[in-house]
Amino acid sequence: MWAILSLLRQSSMVLKAKRGVFYISAAMPKLKFEKLDVDALSARVNRAKIPGGWLVISISSSGGGVTFYPDPEHKWDGGSLADDRASAAPAAPRAR
Repeated sequence: MWAILSLLRQSSMVLKAKRGVFYISAAMPKLKFEKLDVDALSARVNRAKIPGGWLVISISSSGGGVTFYPDPEHKWDGGSLADDRASAAPAAPRAR
């Protein structure tokens, strides 16, 4: 995460949003974000495949955030891990 922010600060790259899709503006391929199904939350959550894992961005009426989810083989389907509490938990987010 810090590496990404450092790259943005040290270059002319800018994180932009257009029609609900986030991308880094520069002379490089654009990040391709996919929407995660998070009906249980009042937030929009998107992820982009990047080297070493996923860049995850969430936006709600009260703010937003960016995080890195390490997954070198990109096996994460966008959902939560199943455990004993799964029956009491809200629906897990899934990539569309």
